[in-house]
Amino acid sequence: MESAKKILIVDDDIDSNPSLKLVLEENGFKVDVFKDPLLALENLQPNFYDLLIIDTNMSKVNGLALYDEIKRIDNKARVCFLTASQTCV
Repeated sequence: MESAKKILIVDDDIDSNPSLKLVLEENGFKVDVFKDPLLALENLQPNFYDLLIIDTNMSKVNGLALYDEIKRIDNKARVCFLTASQTCV
């Protein structure tokens, strides 16, 4: 039996949109959420997550800068960016 795919969401305002986590979990994914991008980076393990979903506009760290750091830790990481902003960095 195959284990659930693991997804990491990094979004400093995830409380404003809890439906993303809920929908993913209802579809069989195991979802971890970090509101603090620096904490997410500290806890990232190479090849642990099947997909990372990163907000592009966060207060502590820009999502694209976080992506650069993630790629240093896990160069095979698959990343999807999201934003609620009308403009993107």
